[in-house]
Amino acid sequence: MNMMNEKGFYHPSIGYWQTITSPRDDVIANFPAGTIPYPLKPGANFEMKDGGWVATVLSKDELIDYSSNKRWEKENGGFEVGNMHIATDDRSKTMITGARVKADNDPSFTIPWKTPDGTFTRINATQIIAISNAMLDHVAACFDTEELVASQIMSGNITTFEQIETAWNS
Repeated sequence: MNMMNEKGFYHPSIGYWQTITSPRDDVIANFPAGTIPYPLKPGANFEMKDGGWVATVLSKDELIDYSSNKRWEKENGGFEVGNMHIATDDRSKTMITGARVKADNDPSFTIPWKTPDGTFTRINATQIIAISNAMLDHVAACFDTEELVASQIMSGNITTFEQIETAWNS
């Protein structure tokens, strides 16, 4: 059952669109003349045909690009260490690496660390090293997954965006 009550619509000059809720009658009344209800699009790699959806064949390059984008999203999406969220955008990775260099050379080093929620916490050299190691593990795991998905794409075992999503979310 569609929990969000999404609805699909089509108009010849506008194309297809979806709503995330069932539009009120007064909203539908203002849709352009010729707008018709249309089945929901089942996934990213589907195209309209004869009043329904047909899965399109995606090239290996399209699939590799899609997986590459998923890796970038996961890599830059951060992770948790204990009860602290660690940001992993490029600037954050640079800051963590810089703190790691200092921590490796000065065991008494501490630094105030601003968390994504805006609060500050003071972390010591041991914590910085642990965060840095966890960051490297996180990034490596992202590239490991991308490599695995790419090999599955090249072997023909992954042929859809949905399979890539499943691989990245497992």
